[in-house]
Amino acid sequence: MACSQTLPEIEPEDFWGATLSDADQSTDMSSVSDLLMTPDLSKSETPMYLNGSFDGGSSPFRTWILAMDFARELKRTYGKRFPITFFLTTAFLDKSVTGSSVGTAKSQEEILVRTALIQQAVNEGHEIANHTVRHLDGGDDGGKWTLPQWRTELLEFQRLVTRNVFQPVLDDSGAPVFPRWQPLSMALPHSAGASCSAVDPCNSGLSCLYVSKSMGLCTQECNRDLACPSGMHCGYPDMTGATLEFKDICLPLPQFPVVYKGQTLFRADGTPNLSNPLLRPYRVVGFRAPYLSTNDAMYDALKELGYEYDSSDVAPPEPAQIKNGIFQFALMKMPGMVTYPMDYSYYIRDTDRATMTADYRSGIVQAYKLSRMPWNIGHHLRNYKDGVYFEAMKDAFRFAAEGCPDDKNMGRPQCPNLELISFRELAQRLSPPSPAP
Repeated sequence: MACSQTLPEIEPEDFWGATLSDADQSTDMSSVSDLLMTPDLSKSETPMYLNGSFDGGSSPFRTWILAMDFARELKRTYGKRFPITFFLTTAFLDKSVTGSSVGTAKSQEEILVRTALIQQAVNEGHEIANHTVRHLDGGDDGGKWTLPQWRTELLEFQRLVTRNVFQPVLDDSGAPVFPRWQPLSMALPHSAGASCSAVDPCNSGLSCLYVSKSMGLCTQECNRDLACPSGMHCGYPDMTGATLEFKDICLPLPQFPVVYKGQTLFRADGTPNLSNPLLRPYRVVGFRAPYLSTNDAMYDALKELGYEYDSSDVAPPEPAQIKNGIFQFALMKMPGMVTYPMDYSYYIRDTDRATMTADYRSGIVQAYKLSRMPWNIGHHLRNYKDGVYFEAMKDAFRFAAEGCPDDKNMGRPQCPNLELISFRELAQRLSPPSPAP
C-alpha cells in the first residue's frame, strides 16, 4: 500500500530475526516444563503481576483514547485497576525536532491535543515511560551509540516531558484541573466535535469516544486525504491510506487558558506557565529501546540518570533481573507461543487474531504457574491488522481480570490472585532480585 512517508514503527524482519535468536526459536524448554509441573506457590498472599504497555513511535489520538477507555471498562466490570505503561516518543511534542525516524508533529494544535491526551492518561493513573525522542536504533544492532549519545537523547526526552507533562493538579473536590475537554463550539448536535453519550449518539459514520471519564465527543476519521472539520485536528495529518492502520481521528482542542484559584496554569495559546509552582514535572523512571536494540552504554546512561527499569529485552521465562543496577522486565515467550507477546512480532508473521488470543491466554496461565512470575504484553499505539490485535490484547486482560477461567473445568479460576500493574509500580513492589550472571 502506498504511503506518503516512511511509516512509523516498521522494523525490518531480518533485524528482528537476528535480535531474537534465542527467545524466538524452538529451544529445549525441559527446565521450564519442570517448573510448570511443580510451581512454587508457598507465598499465597503474593499476586501475579501482569503489565500491559504501548509503544508510541507513532502516536495516533485514537489508541490513547481507546486504551484509557478499556482501562475504565475493566474497573467498572471487574473492579480491577489497569494502569497502562505508555512508552512515549517525544518527537511528536515539538515541531523543531529533527532527525526523527517516525516523523514529528505538523502543527502546534496537534501537539496541544496530544499532550492533553498524555496528561489525561497521567491523571487517570497510567504511566509515561521513555521510548526516546527520535525512535532511532542506538543499540548494538544499529548505531552502537556511545554513553554521551545515549545521555544526550535521554536528557532531551526528559526536557520535552518536563515542558509538557505534569503531576496531576487536583481541585478541592479531587478532580483534575486540566485538561478541560469541551465540545467544539461550532459543532451541530450529533456532528463531529459535538458531545455524545450512549443515549445521545453521533450521526451515522461518526464514533463517540470518551476523552475523559465523563466527556464523550463525536469524532471522524482523518489523514492527509480526509481533512478534519474546521476547529478539529488530526493525529495522522501526513498519512495516506484507506485502512484503519493509516487513519486517525479528529479532535477539538481542550479549553485554554487554564486558570485555577487566580493562577494561570496554561496561557490562551496553550503553553504552560512553567514558573507556576503548581505545575510539577512528571518524572519518568522507565525505558524501552526502539527496535528493542540495546548496548552496554545504554544501560550505563539509564543507571546514571536514575532510571528504575528497562523493558527492552526478549527472553525465555525467567524472574525479573537486575542489569547494570536497574530492573529488566523482559518480554517473555512462553512454551507453545508463536512468538513473544508484542503485536509487531505477530504482525511480521501475519498471525491471525485467534492465534494471538490463544497465545496470550496460555502465556498468562503459564506465568501464573511459574511461581506467579511477572509477565507483560507490549503493543503499539499504531493499529496493526486494522485493530484486531488490540481486540486480542483486550481479551487477554479481560481473561486475566476474570481470574483466567478454565473452560474445560467448569470455569475454575486458574489465576485467582492476579494484579494488573504498571512497570513503575512493579519496580516499586519487587525486592531486588539476584543480579543476572
